[in-house]
Amino acid sequence: MTQVAIRGTEFLIDGEPTYPGRTYAGHLIQGLLFNVRAVQAVFDDANAETRTHWTYPDTGVWDPRRNTDELCAALQATAADLLFRRASSALAAVSRDTADGLLRDAEQLEEALARLSGPP
Repeated sequence: MTQVAIRGTEFLIDGEPTYPGRTYAGHLIQGLLFNVRAVQAVFDDANAETRTHWTYPDTGVWDPRRNTDELCAALQATAADLLFRRASSALAAVSRDTADGLLRDAEQLEEALARLSGPP
């Protein structure tokens, strides 16, 4: 099982700092924990007043199933990246604890998670 810990100001995964020795734009990023906010991609906006904020330019309508499908395709395209493998597990845990009513279609979430977990 993967172990996550904090030592001083660094995040560790299985005892090793994240991004060991790496820099970005001249700044050391070792030990930082970048987030992936993928969980938003499996929610539907049931509010008629805000739903239009998410319309697709090619169709002019919001499509939650398309949104989830496109997220899954993007994640599968980068499945070799360990971050997304771990993110799918975190997504499952967070989503199962989400308050009732926030997910419009729990079955859609389970389908998305199954596609994310796919073969290693």
